Amino acid sequence: MRRWWAPVLAALVLLGAVGGAWAVTRGADARDPIVAAVSAAPDGSRSVSVTVWSRLPKSLDQASLQDLTSVSILAEYADELKDWTLTDLDWEASIATKDGQVLVLGLGELDEKTAKKPWDDAAFASTFGKVEVHGRTLIASPSDQALDAVVSTLSGRTTSLMADRAVASLVSATPGRAMAQLQSGTLACDPDRDPGLDADEIEALRRLEEQHAPLADPRWMMRALGTDPRRYVFATAFDTPDVARQQATIRAALTTGSFLGRYGKVEDSLIERSARVDGAAAVFDFEPTAEAEPYMVDSGPVVFAGCSVPRPG
Repeated sequence: MRRWWAPVLAALVLLGAVGGAWAVTRGADARDPIVAAVSAAPDGSRSVSVTVWSRLPKSLDQASLQDLTSVSILAEYADELKDWTLTDLDWEASIATKDGQVLVLGLGELDEKTAKKPWDDAAFASTFGKVEVHGRTLIASPSDQALDAVVSTLSGRTTSLMADRAVASLVSATPGRAMAQLQSGTLACDPDRDPGLDADEIEALRRLEEQHAPLADPRWMMRALGTDPRRYVFATAFDTPDVARQQATIRAALTTGSFLGRYGKVEDSLIERSARVDGAAAVFDFEPTAEAEPYMVDSGPVVFAGCSVPRPG
């Protein structure tokens, strides 16, 4: 049996306040899809991956080639969806709650009966677990506790992750984007992790840190990708605006010159279009070149958007 939550966590390890819980309505959701998706995550969740299917090409192959399906769970199961296609959805989110993984779907124009059809297949149901529909949102999880936590958040009974100022500051950088993945620093920044840099690259990083400030572990980090225009957003959020401003200087220094942990220079792959500090978040917006790799997957380090690099010993 395929375990859909394992690849999500593997792919995620890369790397003013908005109100608390949101009530579900029976009509269409007027919020940006990424805002709606992250708002479904209970406070204390560790990661959220969002694919806005309503903003993707109708061709799944074309979307995949453009790095637009990298964080989708359902893309792997597209052939098993007999009664609807992924682009019938508004959005898809995979949420790592404290109690387990949850799949949440913004149903768009799909009705409840049609949306639940895939769960008639025993293998599909055993993989994705119990399913419920609330308003225009479908929730599924192998964990009853995790499913109940999301339902409670959607119903406004418990606090949403969007009440976290760090998360809200990152999500505010995603209007119009086609996908986003957010991850807590406590999940991503394992002190025993391999930074993916050789000794010379670590020495080059140390010299930049001496000029600016040492890299600090973010409270939250995010990658997002838009289609019109095609832009990547890399953002890191910290405890205070002062820390964010300090971190923006060292991270900006890493957005040009040698692409540490990769080949060539950063500007060979990513052309910076804007950089700013938004509240407690440092946000960088890039246009990819023809040489760009698929940065929404864990294809190598992106030091300016990641964790600190531990010192040996």
